Amino acid sequence: MQEPYDDKWYGVPPAGEKPIPPRGRYIAEILAVIFIEFVLWGLYRYFTAPIYGGFGTWKFYVGHIIAAPTIALGTIMVYWRFYRKERGLPFRFTTKRLFSSILVGLFAAILWRFLEMVVYDSMAVAAGVAISDTRTFYSLLDQTTVGLFLLMTFVQFFVVGPVEELQFRSFVYDQSARVLKNWQALALSSILFGLSHIPIALTVYKMPPWQLFVAEIGWITAGAVFGALYMWSRNIFACMVMHAVGNWQLAVYNISSYYPARVNPGTDVVIGTLTAIVVNSVMIIIFYAIFRFYWRPLMRGEPEVGGRITAFIKKLDDERAPLQRRIAASLSVIVLALVVVLGVAAGAGTPFRAYSHVETKPHFTLEDRINLTERDSGEVYLYEGESFYLLLNSTAESVIKEVKVTVTWMDESDIRRLGRTYQNQPDTMEVELSGPNVTARDSGENPRGGEGRLEVTLTLEDLTIQELEGNYTVQLTVTLTDCGPYVGRLGMFGYVDDGNAFTYSLEVTYLEVKG
Repeated sequence: MQEPYDDKWYGVPPAGEKPIPPRGRYIAEILAVIFIEFVLWGLYRYFTAPIYGGFGTWKFYVGHIIAAPTIALGTIMVYWRFYRKERGLPFRFTTKRLFSSILVGLFAAILWRFLEMVVYDSMAVAAGVAISDTRTFYSLLDQTTVGLFLLMTFVQFFVVGPVEELQFRSFVYDQSARVLKNWQALALSSILFGLSHIPIALTVYKMPPWQLFVAEIGWITAGAVFGALYMWSRNIFACMVMHAVGNWQLAVYNISSYYPARVNPGTDVVIGTLTAIVVNSVMIIIFYAIFRFYWRPLMRGEPEVGGRITAFIKKLDDERAPLQRRIAASLSVIVLALVVVLGVAAGAGTPFRAYSHVETKPHFTLEDRINLTERDSGEVYLYEGESFYLLLNSTAESVIKEVKVTVTWMDESDIRRLGRTYQNQPDTMEVELSGPNVTARDSGENPRGGEGRLEVTLTLEDLTIQELEGNYTVQLTVTLTDCGPYVGRLGMFGYVDDGNAFTYSLEVTYLEVKG
């Protein structure tokens, strides 16, 4: 018997049997639950960041396996069972349209990441920050170990994808859509999804404000993509698969042209924002087309668009077909697709390293040049998490061969407030010099009450210089990664120290054409 069609839930209503309160109060309850989860997650990220040692370590992944379900889903379960006094789970699982939903989520993830990389890279070439005709398919498999890669895969498919989709689609979207219009619930869940990434952005990635802005645009619009897929498929497994495969691909391959130097913040904001809007809008349009011409006719019992392919998919979507058969078909397609992606990356991908396809021109040579050293210095004030950038341009006539930089800073004096002394804690700086094919960096903190000092040297290889005919950019980046607070006696926190000044001294060695 054909299921009754409805324009709200498409045959899969949200979880919950108890009467719901008025709209304003119910939305406030949902926001309160997510706010509590945000606070707990932020504290978790803050206190574990120094222990885990950054993103992608064994400790990071193992901790995520335990903490993500406990904090994200545990908070929702407490609200659901003890405040709402509902039975069962606050999440809706269904096998309706299972095969087509997983199929769409799988191939949408592959297309999504491909478009994201190609569109960003194309805009970078158009903006002149990447070199045209150097686009390369890189394999990232040489950047990790087999064990760590398998652990990452497990985390993405069984923790990150399921937990975040249950939290923001199956709970936030479903429950808010009980009192809001679908598009309003979609917007709310997408914004909260984007904001949920702030703790990891600040504590683990240590993003400066401009980079966080770009990332938030990407996360919010990605949330809209997942939300649209869920809204029209009404199958949470589609979103889980797309989310997991999309993240997983970031550790498998990359498509990029050659970038002589880092993209400056202003350009990255423009390119990153446009890429997120364009690519994610395309994905939403694709999902609507699938809904319009396949899922909705299927729900209504009307003829859907397509031939033998959709007829085959429809057979596996038929709820009268054995569930084991539908699950086996879905898992088989996922595994096959992942094996193909891995095979292509391993077989056809270039090992990940920065390099250039620019051919050496016979008239360019490093012979008969003289060394010329120039010096520069300056003083800059940074807030915590902020970065200072300085670009050094190399030309065919005046080629940069080596750059040395010395960065020094002083610990601030202790302060007295209300008769108590608060000791200033050490500040941590990171210095990086980046050029074509090479990066040099160092980081460290000052002794308490003393001077911090970092020295970094970057030397360009002759082959790289010849390939680029001397035309490239070397970028200096200085980041105040951690600004130690003012701490009172017994180690109790007192006052925030939000910044510090540093001085830099540059020594640039050029290879100048004689005469």
